[in-house]
Amino acid sequence: MDSNETDSKDEQIDGNESVNEAPVPVRRIKKIFTGKIIGLVALATFLVALITFSFVRKDPEVKNIPEPEKKLSAAKEVSAVVDERALVLKPFIVLFENAKDYTYIIVEVSFDVPDKILHSEMIEKQNRLRAIIYDIIINEVKRTKAIPSISELKQQINREINAVLENGKINGVFVTNFIAV
Repeated sequence: MDSNETDSKDEQIDGNESVNEAPVPVRRIKKIFTGKIIGLVALATFLVALITFSFVRKDPEVKNIPEPEKKLSAAKEVSAVVDERALVLKPFIVLFENAKDYTYIIVEVSFDVPDKILHSEMIEKQNRLRAIIYDIIINEVKRTKAIPSISELKQQINREINAVLENGKINGVFVTNFIAV
């Protein structure tokens, strides 16, 4: 065959095919497609194995979750804090009526409670105890028309609270905050 014969074969190519490009064999396309599919399946399998291994191998997280406060009943709001032997009531705010110098005082009271049974009783009766203390402060403010004496308040509170308690007596009353505004 001479060069003229090969040229004539090249000229017999269809109009859709270009002269310089050789047709891609179907086998080669199938191999490329199959290779890509196998690669994607292998990658997906590897990712699933990696995620599964990370969940199985993962140590459980320990979080510092604060304990919920113990409540006596859902209906009552606890207005006292128990800390070993001390029972601290939330502050009292007492308004002065017709006073020129002060408009209100804030009084915070705590108790030295010797045992847990008395703690429980005082928390159970906390609304009644708060009412007694509030009445003592109000009466003292009305009686003196001035800021009441802390020592007198403590003595009256000690006497009145011990009269109400059934499971023991408190050892002391402490006025931990006393602010006149």
